[in-house]
Amino acid sequence: MQSRTRKQRSLSLVVGRWVMGLCAVGALVAGAPDAYAAKGKKKGKKRPQEVEMVQPAHSPDVDANGVVRVTVQNNGKRKLVIKLRDLDPKTRYEVRDALTDAVLGTVRTNKKGKAKLRIKDGGRRSDAPKLAEADDLEVTYEDDGECVLEADLSRVEAGEEEPAAGFAILGGEETNLSFSLFTDPEYEFEEFYASLCIDGADAFYDFSAFVEEGEGDLPLGVDSVEDLAERAFRVTDVDGDVVFEGDLPALETLDFEDFGDFDDMDWDDFDDFDDMGEFDDFDDMGDFGDFDLFGDFDFDGPTGENPVGQFDAPFTLEIADADGVLTDVGTFEAIELPDFQFGFGLYGDEDGINASVAIDTVTEGDFSMEAFEVFLEIPGDDGSSAYELFLSEEDTLPAAFTSAADLAERAFEIRNANGAAVITGTLPAFGNDWEDEDIEFTGTAATEAGAAPFDLFVADDDGLMTDVGELEEFDLGDFGDFRSGFALYGNEDGIQGSVEMDAFPGCPEWGDDEDEEHQSFYLSLCIPGDDDTDTDELLFDLYADGESGLPLDAESIDELEGRAFEVRNADGDAILSGDLPDLTSGFGFWEDFDFEGSAADEAGSAPYTLFLANDAGTLTEIDDLAEVDWDADWDMDWDDMDWDDMDWDMDDFDFGDDWGFGF
Repeated sequence: MQSRTRKQRSLSLVVGRWVMGLCAVGALVAGAPDAYAAKGKKKGKKRPQEVEMVQPAHSPDVDANGVVRVTVQNNGKRKLVIKLRDLDPKTRYEVRDALTDAVLGTVRTNKKGKAKLRIKDGGRRSDAPKLAEADDLEVTYEDDGECVLEADLSRVEAGEEEPAAGFAILGGEETNLSFSLFTDPEYEFEEFYASLCIDGADAFYDFSAFVEEGEGDLPLGVDSVEDLAERAFRVTDVDGDVVFEGDLPALETLDFEDFGDFDDMDWDDFDDFDDMGEFDDFDDMGDFGDFDLFGDFDFDGPTGENPVGQFDAPFTLEIADADGVLTDVGTFEAIELPDFQFGFGLYGDEDGINASVAIDTVTEGDFSMEAFEVFLEIPGDDGSSAYELFLSEEDTLPAAFTSAADLAERAFEIRNANGAAVITGTLPAFGNDWEDEDIEFTGTAATEAGAAPFDLFVADDDGLMTDVGELEEFDLGDFGDFRSGFALYGNEDGIQGSVEMDAFPGCPEWGDDEDEEHQSFYLSLCIPGDDDTDTDELLFDLYADGESGLPLDAESIDELEGRAFEVRNADGDAILSGDLPDLTSGFGFWEDFDFEGSAADEAGSAPYTLFLANDAGTLTEIDDLAEVDWDADWDMDWDDMDWDDMDWDMDDFDFGDDWGFGF
């Protein structure tokens, strides 16, 4: 783990991945080319509309109010976002189709009587909500079914067109072509972009055209990229050889509807804007992290094969016109890639004293950067000590060396205060193979590190060891007596689950006693869906901590480690089983975990219940797992945040001298 962490600190790794990102923008692999296509058609949803909810006659809650935001797709399906206010606090309500009395969703209000629920048409599932047919909605108490709010959706129709985008990428990892099409009719903005990456070239190539507020041109003089979607295209090189051909991507509507609902913001509730006051209506700003901007687009990169042949610039883009004839729309512009070189090595004993070295140079036009970094780790009974030497072009190297790159492949030693070598080896070679992940430990390490300070010595041109600089102590952070355990269970492609158990010391800055310890137990269960019936995967979880009471009334989380467990369905059949993880010091999430235990082929029906082995080894019922509602349970409830009692004094947080990347 730590060797990979140190490797990621290398500058050229970051630059290299940035360059690859430029060469492989987008996600969906375009389909196989058919006959040259004419104008494509835009698909997607429409702009949402809002319907105010009203109270029925003799409503049991005269303060209740709400609004339904409705999005109607071209196929007639609907998506609803229901916002409720001034209802009974911490009470469960059901949203029903008034005609069929079918329950479309369930929601629980917060302590201020607010709640939000998202519902969408569920496809072909027999039990899925049919929102297109639900013109009359009711919000009722879950316990007695009494109606508090209702809404008439019969007049909702498709609204204005939403922004839409299309992405596609062809080829392999070395040679690939990506397309990005974007249209926003409301703001009269259209963009067509293509990027071409050729294996071995010193540049990547792009083609860009856009229209903004009526100014600009698109390929073939079309008014919108909607007119280009799904048309045939071809890319040829200087000799007329075909590099890529296929169809441009289709467009899918971007869903901006939950990105900031400022119209409903109640600014009167900001009591004191200077200190941000009470965020009584913070939830009305919308779910900034929850909106589905790119729908189901896949950004995994190219999945096809590299084109066969040697291709040279310039590259020409052809797109089918309205008659299906491939027409030259222009050439790709060459953009020179940065020249980056890097070397990386690991030294010493992976389980003992060890070190890593990274050498980087980056050149792009008049810009250049070079860096040299040495990282030394010395294990100890009370945790590891770490030391670092970082040099860049702003630092002064000894006269024997002209640059950081000049240090490559030279003999080196890291010596302690007594001059004894702690690490000995040869600095890494210099190249640009930044994708090499199989770097092994070389060189030698002493059994004892001796005393600091530690200095780096590198052989000059005459082979004389020259002191390059002193390594400074690097703060790895002190997490105290932190113990954690984590494990995956079941079948990676079927029913699966995970268990996380943690124990960490209290923080006096947060009002904890010095001897206080926080402990928690968390189990999650995932039941995969059925692709043939459009059934979504289902999630269930169980959480317990030291305050609410640990399972089996354990006084410490340590009492639970290694115990057998089962998750059983409503029929009492075990669908997931195994042994709880052991607790280890420090963070255990840097490891690569394999699935263990066992899982049934079928989940059966809920409720799903956790059973744990007691001291006598008898499996004992603990509690039912709660179903996780992605649309509700994962929304942050800002109303329950006590901002006034929070201590925002960040001066007391010690993040180390050089947290993150070392350059």
